[in-house]
Amino acid sequence: DPDPRVAEVAFDAVALVGVGDVAAFTPLLTSENETTRRRAAEVVGLLPEVPADAVPALTRALADPEPFVRAAAGSGIAAANGKGVTAATGEALGAAIRDGYPAKAPDVPTRLDAPEFVFWPALRSCGKHAVKPATDLLAHGNPLVRQLSARVLGDIGADAKPAAPVLRKSLS
Repeated sequence: DPDPRVAEVAFDAVALVGVGDVAAFTPLLTSENETTRRRAAEVVGLLPEVPADAVPALTRALADPEPFVRAAAGSGIAAANGKGVTAATGEALGAAIRDGYPAKAPDVPTRLDAPEFVFWPALRSCGKHAVKPATDLLAHGNPLVRQLSARVLGDIGADAKPAAPVLRKSLS
């Protein structure tokens, strides 16, 4: 609606009623309108299930400059539970993680409820498509990123076998 007040109430109603067509709703995360992206992120971040056909829009939203939108996209990908993920999804999550964490460990304690932590379950849900980006993240300057990358690879299990040489190097 051209009146932002109507659009705001419509977003509230969708949040209460539920998103009938998630795949049609998720492209709002990449809208040119900043308010639309932010309000769509509020709804997407609460979705308990996401169908495979919504994952491409969520993958694109991982590149948004707003951390809240990126976190909602990651949450949506995690809620897809591996459905619809591709190598591009894994790579986009790897880039979001790489860009979302400082290159070095911060001097202050890390907040475990920070928005970027949603990327880890999302990356894990990519299964074999997460192996290359998680392996690449083992070279990140931040030890927390390296630790969580190793954990993702371990959770993936046998499909992560190509990462074994890099993981072995991490042992020493």
